[in-house]
Amino acid sequence: MKLQRRSLCQATDSVFGLLMLFQWWQPPVGLFGTHGLAKRQLCISPSRLRLSGGPISGVPVLLTVKYSEAAITRRVVAVSQMLFSALLMHLTGGRIETHFHVFGSLVFLAFYRDWRVLLTAPLVISADRFFRSVYWPESVF
Repeated sequence: MKLQRRSLCQATDSVFGLLMLFQWWQPPVGLFGTHGLAKRQLCISPSRLRLSGGPISGVPVLLTVKYSEAAITRRVVAVSQMLFSALLMHLTGGRIETHFHVFGSLVFLAFYRDWRVLLTAPLVISADRFFRSVYWPESVF
């Protein structure tokens, strides 16, 4: 059982390392195209997202390579994934489409099968939403 758990965590760490690199370098395509009937452009540039998302994605990628299957790696991945979602929401001005990144991230985090990871992620995004709604409501809604 212990060996199976380690194998699952190693595989999930590898997937998240690749996912973090991919979403940092190649952000969701729909954020830069047109949307709906209005055909309006979003005010977000890929270079701005890459510059801001680098530190958020870099730390968990390094941890997934160096300390694969460690508990701290899982927690850092969860925090970073939610911070990346918060960054997307911020850069798009709180567009509803970017909120789905949170839900997708929670689904992927469930592959760890660790309740502490699934508790950490919503706490991070809830804290982000709370503090931004109090101090900078324009970036949320």
